[in-house]
Amino acid sequence: MESLQAGKVPIYEPGLEEIIHRNVSAHRLRFTGSIKEGVDNSQIVFIAVPTPQHADGSVDLSFIEKVAREIAGVLTSYRVIVDKKHRAR
Repeated sequence: MESLQAGKVPIYEPGLEEIIHRNVSAHRLRFTGSIKEGVDNSQIVFIAVPTPQHADGSVDLSFIEKVAREIAGVLTSYRVIVDKKHRAR
């Protein structure tokens, strides 16, 4: 979060850094750790949390469930919620 807020893109995807910088500069994109602030000021909310693997190979979805419940708790109108799963390393 701190990297993104400082304008540093911590992951590599061709063209992503340019897209992020252009949209942050145009005030169409911002990053926050506050669920209420993010939901209140967005039309689309991206959930990007780790989904670590258990010893048996199954995926731990508890982080997604926790954030989804927190988002539901502050929703006051329609929003698009996008889940992007990341695996812990």
